[in-house]
Amino acid sequence: MSSKAGKVLTAKIAEKAIARDDCDLYEYTDIEDAAAEVLARYDGSLSLGGLTHITDSTAKHLGNHKGSLWLNGLHCLSAETANTLSKHQGGLWLWGLKTLDSTCALHLAKTSGMLSLTGLTVLSDEIIEILADHNDSLDLSGLTSLSLKGANALFKSQHELLLNGLTSLSPEVAAVLASCCDEGSHSNGYRSFGGLEHATDELFDIFSKYEEGLAWDSYARIPNGPRGIYAGCLYDIEKVASTKGNDEREFVVGLSFDYCDRNYKGYKIMQRIEIQRLMAALGTGCKVGTPNMPGEWHEEFDISLLKDSFQIHSPWPCDIKAVRELFGDSVGETSLFDSVLEHAPESRLDDDAGDS
Repeated sequence: MSSKAGKVLTAKIAEKAIARDDCDLYEYTDIEDAAAEVLARYDGSLSLGGLTHITDSTAKHLGNHKGSLWLNGLHCLSAETANTLSKHQGGLWLWGLKTLDSTCALHLAKTSGMLSLTGLTVLSDEIIEILADHNDSLDLSGLTSLSLKGANALFKSQHELLLNGLTSLSPEVAAVLASCCDEGSHSNGYRSFGGLEHATDELFDIFSKYEEGLAWDSYARIPNGPRGIYAGCLYDIEKVASTKGNDEREFVVGLSFDYCDRNYKGYKIMQRIEIQRLMAALGTGCKVGTPNMPGEWHEEFDISLLKDSFQIHSPWPCDIKAVRELFGDSVGETSLFDSVLEHAPESRLDDDAGDS
């Protein structure tokens, strides 16, 4: 096989890649069958994302590979190729696929390991139902919408499910997908909705019914066991502050700030209205003083330095209750919370209230 436009992956190149234990071969646009046969012996991650097409014989060799297989350059699959790849053992990444028919979906659903199809922006409910039978993690983060029927089909998935392309969820769809994480559910899957744009009170109410809580060593969502829900907007402090809702809704807000060889780290239970005031203050350009410095040392710094220091640690009532029972309304170094809130522009908040 030859190519005027691209680079050909030969058996000799494949042998060298295996010898150095590095099969990141993304730059190759064509592959010899002999090279595919060599790479099939490699038990590890195999990146062939530069290939825009493969022959059925190449697919047969790659189907014998065990380990993560990246074929993100393929824009379409024949039924025969999909059937051959279904025998692959390990994660399969096919980000380049733009369409998927029911026959190919049936084959791909039989693969073992993560199946990632993030290039698909629209799928029929029929195809979603087929893919939901996949017996491992399923990444459909290209989907921009999901019907209630599609959500009910995905409900039966017992594994990790990534839907990070959805920017909004209806309450009905959210309730179905969240209920997969109910303790009494058949599913042990982790659900990720990282693309949601608004931290609505409806989502808080729905997801909090199935939330198991967070690990206290991180601001990011860490499932406490295999079951859990991650919705990006619910953990984005700017989105929480900008979304209209119940002003009295509470959150655990974390602070971690390094200054003058000191780390200020603490957690505080705050209402949404307080978070709005906090974020407004960070945009004022004021200066705040460093608290609890040794002796009489006092230094001021621009408040904007704190912009990325505040994070939503948890929006969940179960966590808020636990924190309050263990520590009260705050724990750790929280004096900077109060220092920032002193600079909150009241007039801006009044204007916001008038717009609602």
